[in-house]
Amino acid sequence: MMFMIKKYLFIFTFFPLILFGANYTKFNSSDYIFSAKGTCTENSTSLSVSANEPLFLYEQQSSNKSLKKRKYSSATSYLQAHSKNSSSLKLIGLDSSANVNFSKLFSGSISPALMSKHRDTGVIVATHFASQRAKISHFRKNIGIVSEKILEKKQQIKDLITTKNGDIITLSEIKHTSVKFGGGLGGNDILLTRFTPTLRIKWQKRIGTSKNDYPKTVLETSNQNIIIGALVDDDNKSFDLTFFKIDSNGNKKWFHQYKWTGEQNLNSITLTPNNNYLVNATYQNRNNNQNILLLELDKHANIKWKMHYVRDKNEALYRLVALKNEQYVGVGFTEREYNKDALVRFFDKNGTISKESIYGGNNSDYFNNIDILDNGQMYVSGCSSSITPSSQSSWLIKLTPSMSIVKKVSPPFNKDLLISELKINVVKPLKDWRIIMDEKMRFSFEHPRLNFSQGTTSLNESHKKVLKSFFTKLLKVVTAKKTMPHIKAIKIEGFASSEYNSNSKVSAFLGNAKVSSNRAISVLRYLLELDIPHKEWLMQKVSVDGYSFSKRKFKPSITPKKEDFKASRRIEISLKVE
Repeated sequence: MMFMIKKYLFIFTFFPLILFGANYTKFNSSDYIFSAKGTCTENSTSLSVSANEPLFLYEQQSSNKSLKKRKYSSATSYLQAHSKNSSSLKLIGLDSSANVNFSKLFSGSISPALMSKHRDTGVIVATHFASQRAKISHFRKNIGIVSEKILEKKQQIKDLITTKNGDIITLSEIKHTSVKFGGGLGGNDILLTRFTPTLRIKWQKRIGTSKNDYPKTVLETSNQNIIIGALVDDDNKSFDLTFFKIDSNGNKKWFHQYKWTGEQNLNSITLTPNNNYLVNATYQNRNNNQNILLLELDKHANIKWKMHYVRDKNEALYRLVALKNEQYVGVGFTEREYNKDALVRFFDKNGTISKESIYGGNNSDYFNNIDILDNGQMYVSGCSSSITPSSQSSWLIKLTPSMSIVKKVSPPFNKDLLISELKINVVKPLKDWRIIMDEKMRFSFEHPRLNFSQGTTSLNESHKKVLKSFFTKLLKVVTAKKTMPHIKAIKIEGFASSEYNSNSKVSAFLGNAKVSSNRAISVLRYLLELDIPHKEWLMQKVSVDGYSFSKRKFKPSITPKKEDFKASRRIEISLKVE
């Protein structure tokens, strides 16, 4: 075993951070393609992109109403029940139009939320329970859970990767009392476990120093070795950056530790194009602010270059990924005035900042995950208290390579699909009342009990019964999220027969114009008296018309034409779409 300690006392390359070149974007509700209220921290969300569609794992608050109704014998039993049921992890999949196409709830699970893409077969998800036990789940989008394994030993999984051959590696933090691996290590140690694709344990190694070790991140190298990044308590109330190289069988190859004045934190390690390791960390500057520190280490953990990005406020990158053009992009936060703002920053291969952009609202926001699409666009996720100021929200947005926000795009309106939905959900359930809809989405009510008596405009009980059911079903279809923006008008039209107590055809037409209009108004009045949602929207879309006897009905198969007086006294309802 090789052992090396490298000592430096702020002998770094300092990179003064100039912020006047950074773009600031204040986002709004049209920017984020998905958001969910609930507990959100830097460890409570995870993101993976498969076939250019995002999979998003986040922690949501439980809506278990039974907890509120349950009686508790003591305050302890109340707290235990709520601590186990207050939140759960939820995995969702979004299509290219940001519609949720599936979801899976991991009930009773809490963060850290970890997820790793598993070849083309889905994702590996790591979840935790209040009992300090962890569970590994293999999830496939079109199948669901393929296999699951609850880990025997108490541990908290800190990182999770899938290897090139399909094995799964978990990096966990354990206490000395949690496992019996023998002495020689500290009270807080690293547990590295390798699973087969079917979640059978291949091997399990306890790794660490004689002090307290806190695992942070794990990486597979090009030759299938494993790099572990950790923090080690140096007994001086600060932590040292520490790295272990492990072979594919779990044997330790080397160990390196970097001791610098001030406190460090480790966020991620990225494999560079030349198979070196880019370390993404933070350090405590002379003003006691946490700033970004990047190190490139060669295969033997020698420092190739290091950069301190000095700023007078706190700043960090939670995730850093390599791009195809020998650049890197990191996401995290930067402080601006009194709040955090989400940060995206690009670096060249030597750590020089090439561009950056800042995103935020009126409260604190930050990114903690990023994944790159084939076309160079990026999905980034994180936490926000600007979306819903009274609570934290998990959020997901999409960025172009130039870091502009990709707006949510509604799928093209499909009129044929709407017609089909209306036939299935409105017309078919009311077929006994002989409601007919044509291809222009005009509904006619042809049951004799739905016609009006001569000269009357008030609704009978049959009218009210059918119209209540009709409007309830119709509004459920037309106020759907995908349809509502495309509805231009809902028209209620009244009609009359030519019957009228007048010898003048003009007088008869004008009199029946009033009758037909009042029939439409009676329907509108009844509609607005119903307890229905979206009434404000409805009043912007609905209109009434009276056609007098200009569109009379005639009895079929009779020559010459003979007016069907009863059928002419009617109402019709039509939809107009964009």
